[in-house]
Amino acid sequence: MANSALLTILSKSRNRCRPGLSISAKIRVHDDVKETVELCRRLEKAGLDSLTVHGRTVRQRAEPVDLQKIRAIKDSLAIPVVANGDVRGLLDARRTREATGCDGVMAARGALENPAMFHPEGQEGTPEDCVKDWIREYCIRRVSF
Repeated sequence: MANSALLTILSKSRNRCRPGLSISAKIRVHDDVKETVELCRRLEKAGLDSLTVHGRTVRQRAEPVDLQKIRAIKDSLAIPVVANGDVRGLLDARRTREATGCDGVMAARGALENPAMFHPEGQEGTPEDCVKDWIREYCIRRVSF
C-alpha cells in the first residue's frame, strides 16, 4: 500500500472514530531508515496512537531483524512503539527491549512455535505436559460428535 493511501486511511479513521478510541498500525522498515522515520512521523501527526515496527523489509525473510532501525523510529516519535521480529523467548524479548528502547515487544512466530515462552521462568521449549493438556482440553473435550 502506498504511503499516501495509508495516511489517508488513518486520517479518515481518526475523523470517524469516537473520541478515546485508540488507533494503531504495524509496519515494516524500508531499506532507507530516513524514509521509514519520515513515514512514522507522518503517521503520528495524522493521529496514530501507537505503532508496531517489524525490523525487516518485505524482501527480507531469513535475515536478522534490524534493531537499530527500530531504535531510530522509537527515538523519533512521542507515541508508544512496539518492536517486532526475532522474539522467540524471554531473553530475546529483553534483548530487543534494551536495544530499541521500545515501550513493548511483540512475539508472533516465536509464540506460535513455543506458547510456553511466556512462562515466568522463560521456558525454551514447550513442556510435554503443556502439549498433553492442550490436546486433552481443546482436541478431545471440545469435539462433539
